[in-house]
Amino acid sequence: MGFLNFKSISFAQVSITEGYIIINGGPNSGDYYYELKDNGGTNTTFSSFSISRNLLSSPSLTLKGGEVKTSSANGDYQNASNTLNLEYRIYRDGASAGAYTTLRLDNMTDTSWPTYQYDKTGQNVSLLSGLDSGTWRLDAQLAGNASWWNGSSQQYYNMSSAGFSTATVELFYGATAAGTQASAFTGTGYFNFNGSGQTYTLDKANTYTGQTQIDAGTVSIASTGSLSSSSVVYLGSGGNSSNAGLTLAGTTTFANTLTANQSAGSGTRTITKSDATSQTMSGAITLNNLTTFDVASGGSLTLSGVVGGTNSFTKSGLGTMTLSGSSANTFSVGTVTVSAGTLILNKSANTSAIAGRPVDIAS
Repeated sequence: MGFLNFKSISFAQVSITEGYIIINGGPNSGDYYYELKDNGGTNTTFSSFSISRNLLSSPSLTLKGGEVKTSSANGDYQNASNTLNLEYRIYRDGASAGAYTTLRLDNMTDTSWPTYQYDKTGQNVSLLSGLDSGTWRLDAQLAGNASWWNGSSQQYYNMSSAGFSTATVELFYGATAAGTQASAFTGTGYFNFNGSGQTYTLDKANTYTGQTQIDAGTVSIASTGSLSSSSVVYLGSGGNSSNAGLTLAGTTTFANTLTANQSAGSGTRTITKSDATSQTMSGAITLNNLTTFDVASGGSLTLSGVVGGTNSFTKSGLGTMTLSGSSANTFSVGTVTVSAGTLILNKSANTSAIAGRPVDIAS
């Protein structure tokens, strides 16, 4: 979330009737977004500034400069003794704001005499440099001293902008084709994969805390990869018929909560244990769509958390899947099908592993 601070300011014999800060790469990338600019063109105030940017597509958001406009020729920003600064800071939503960085807008140009506009561009500060995923706040303001001619001498007055206009800058990680991450995903934002028929591999120790949304295709978590335990995983968006899958490898416990969303059509939901090692899924699993657990030959997958939801599952693959733990599973609809391999019911005594559902074992 970002804020641009600017408001019309009056002092003595002259007033600032207009001011803006120029940012390139807003909602329509390449356009400038102004506050209170009257140049005869189409302008968008920062109160309408709302963007979401994918960090995997090398996004840019550039602070270019600013302008002030005075009410009369008495107002001056070109005098050698005048100063006008552009101050900005960008920080994570909910964190301490910190100090402003100051850019001196000197050698300003009177762009359209006699309208008394003073303009400076070319600062070209990258606002996204070094930022990871999440929601960020941008504060920017004009501050400095202006002057006016009283007939015999130059009079100086300090000025600073005031008031808020609100904008939102959300950064996330998103992929639409097969690939492998180049570096770990960090921050408070989310990861989204929407690549029908494709596989994207997470092979780094990721720490982003937002959700992992697999709309279409498969996300594979390699034996060297991991998610923050607070990242909730969603298979399918619930609004389309695409197939969505999650593949696990290695022995690291997968502690994340997972929901297999209902498909709008015939889309499948598949969780695959891809290698001949033993692995545990300890988080709660919600099956709102018929879901297949495919365990490779020699592999073992244990579900130790509660399996709930409004649908059931199929066990496939030559490996072994175990339902364990001390809490009863609660999925309430459908038949448990074992099409290959072994399904072991190993809940604590008198605890339901299959929630009273019928079991169909392939011959």
